[in-house]
Amino acid sequence: MKGPSAGKGVQNVLAQILPIKSPLHYMELRFLLPRLMPSIAKAGDEIGTLHFGTFVDLGNTQIGFFTIYDGDFRSYMNDFMKFIGPTFDELMKHMKNPAPTPVAKNPEEFIAWAAALQRDPILFYSAYPPLGVQDVKALAVAA
Repeated sequence: MKGPSAGKGVQNVLAQILPIKSPLHYMELRFLLPRLMPSIAKAGDEIGTLHFGTFVDLGNTQIGFFTIYDGDFRSYMNDFMKFIGPTFDELMKHMKNPAPTPVAKNPEEFIAWAAALQRDPILFYSAYPPLGVQDVKALAVAA
C-alpha cells in the first residue's frame, strides 16, 4: 500500500499475518525470532530502503510482520530476498502453505506468497513523509 508521502521519497507498508502451522510451531517461532534479530537487523541496514520492521506476537498462534519501506513492492521484495532470504528460509519451516525455499532461488513464488499475505493498513503515518531512508541517514550523519 502506498503511503501518503510527498516529495521524492515514496514510502509503502508491508503488513502481514504469518500463517503458522500449529501451536508448537508458534512457540518455536516465539523463541527463534529473538535469536534471529541480530541478523535481521543487519540485513535491514543492508537493504537500504527499510525504515522500520518488526514482528508482533498477536497471540492465538498468530505473528504479524510489518515493515515500512521506500519504493515499489517488487524491488523491495528482491532486496528482501537477497539480504533476509536465509532468515525467511528458516521461518518457512513453520508456515502453512510456505513459499518454496530457498526463497532467493524462487523469487516469483516468494513474491506471490508475500503479496497474498499483504493486508492494507487502515491508517499510515510517516514521521518523514518526503524523505527516503537514505535521506534520513544523510541528515543523521550531517547532524
